[in-house]
Amino acid sequence: MPPEEELPTLKHELPAPETYLPGTPTWYYWAAAAVAILLIILTIWAYRYFKNKRKPSTPPPLVDHFELAKKQLTQLTSQCSEKNLAEVAAQCSLTLRGYLAYTHAEPALYETIEESQARQLDLPEEVTLHLNDLNEAKYSASKIDEERAQELIKDTTATLTTLHQTFTQHETH
Repeated sequence: MPPEEELPTLKHELPAPETYLPGTPTWYYWAAAAVAILLIILTIWAYRYFKNKRKPSTPPPLVDHFELAKKQLTQLTSQCSEKNLAEVAAQCSLTLRGYLAYTHAEPALYETIEESQARQLDLPEEVTLHLNDLNEAKYSASKIDEERAQELIKDTTATLTTLHQTFTQHETH
């Protein structure tokens, strides 16, 4: 192996790299950057803190599902001359089953009448009979029958009242 030859050096006039780079910032630049970062953090914290302070801490009002169901039935009464009997019966059924769902976490709202009866709900017999009556009206020949619709709504209101009284009595005992 031949000895390694040293490469010749070329003479040129290149300046030192420090002449192309900016100087190192002095301490007050670093201090200004730190203060700016702290001010941004403090502003974000203050915004979130005072934003939450402005909100009232009152809980939302409790919904009286019994009164809400009664209002739905009252509103439905004014529509008896426009809706066919099947629609009125379906709305009455949804109102009763919605009341059960919201007040007692009863899944009857999402079940057919047969499924809810198969579970043998702990409901008064009057409620079960009325739900069956509504079920028959929902699936019978559909026509506008204002008198029968009014009767269904009246019976549904009575059934709703019975349910409410039954549940209220159970809660007080």
